[in-house]
Amino acid sequence: MKTIYVYEIGAVVKKANERIAVLKDGMVLLSEPLINVEAVALLEQAQVSSQAMVTLLESGIPVFFMKKSGRITGTVQPSIDKSIFLRLAQYDAWKNESLRCQLAKSFVLSKMHSQKIHIAKHRSRAYELCKDLSENLDTYVERVSTATDVYEIMGLEGASTNSYYDLLRACFVGMPFAKRSKHPPRDEVNSLLSLGYMLLLAKVQTALAVKGFDTGIGFLHSIQASRDSLGLDILEVYRPYIDNMVLTCVNRREIIQSDFQSTENGAIVLNKDGFRKFIKRFTEQQKLFDSIPKYVDWLHAIIMSGNEVVPWQPE
Repeated sequence: MKTIYVYEIGAVVKKANERIAVLKDGMVLLSEPLINVEAVALLEQAQVSSQAMVTLLESGIPVFFMKKSGRITGTVQPSIDKSIFLRLAQYDAWKNESLRCQLAKSFVLSKMHSQKIHIAKHRSRAYELCKDLSENLDTYVERVSTATDVYEIMGLEGASTNSYYDLLRACFVGMPFAKRSKHPPRDEVNSLLSLGYMLLLAKVQTALAVKGFDTGIGFLHSIQASRDSLGLDILEVYRPYIDNMVLTCVNRREIIQSDFQSTENGAIVLNKDGFRKFIKRFTEQQKLFDSIPKYVDWLHAIIMSGNEVVPWQPE
C-alpha cells in the first residue's frame, strides 16, 4: 500500500477505470491500481476531480491537503464504520487521570528509547556529546517513570528533546541548524524536519481513522480545537526516525541547498526537484510505516482492556 503525493502545479487526480491517475496537460504522470493506494496527499496547487474523490472515499482512502512546508491544512476522510465502544472507552481513559498519565508516559518513554537507538549511531562523529546525552536521557527516563501528572511529563519531554537537538546540531554537515523553528521553518534543516514530521503524521492519522479512534482526544497533548492530539501523541514516538532520515539526506548530499526556495513569509521550503527527492527518500521507510498500524493496534488493546500500560518499543 502506498501514499500518492501530488506536487506538480496544475496536476489533477482522476479516476481511470480501477486505477487512480495523475495528469497534467493531458499527460499521465502516474497511474496506480486503486487497490494499491493507501492515501492521496495533494500539495497546494494540485487538484482532484469529484469522480476521483468519490471513488477514493468509497474505497476507504483518505485525501490530505498540504502546504509546501508539509503542514496539513485539511483532510477528507472516508465514512468508515466507527467503533462507538472504542470511542466510549477512549473518553473514559482520558477522564481516568491515572490511565491518562500512564499512556502519556508510554509515548515519551518510547520516544526516548528511539532517541537512544539513534544516538548510538552517531558515537563516531560526536562521542563525548553522545555519551553525555545518553546519560542525560537515562536520567530523564527515571524522572518520567516517576512523574505524577501529564504536565510534568510534557515538561520533561521538552527538556530531553532540547538536549537531543544539541546532538543533531553537532552532526549536520553543510547546512546550518541553530535551533528548531516551525511556523514557518527558517532554514533548510528545519524545513526537512517539519515536512518529514507532517508526512508521517498523515500516515498516523490514516491508521487511527481506520481503527476508529477519535484523533482529537490525546493523552499526552492537550485537547485543542482542530488539533489531532492523538496523532501528535503517536508521532512523538517516531520523530527520531525522521530526524535520522533527514540527517542522512543532508550529510550524504542527497538534498542540497539548491533544492530549496523562499516563500513570501520567509519560510524555507523545498522546490519541485527537492520535494521529489525527499518524497523518494521518505517512501523508502517501509519498515517504519509497517510499525505504525501495529502501534495503533497496541493502543487499541490497552484502551479496550484497561490493562497495565507497558511502553511500546518500535522495531
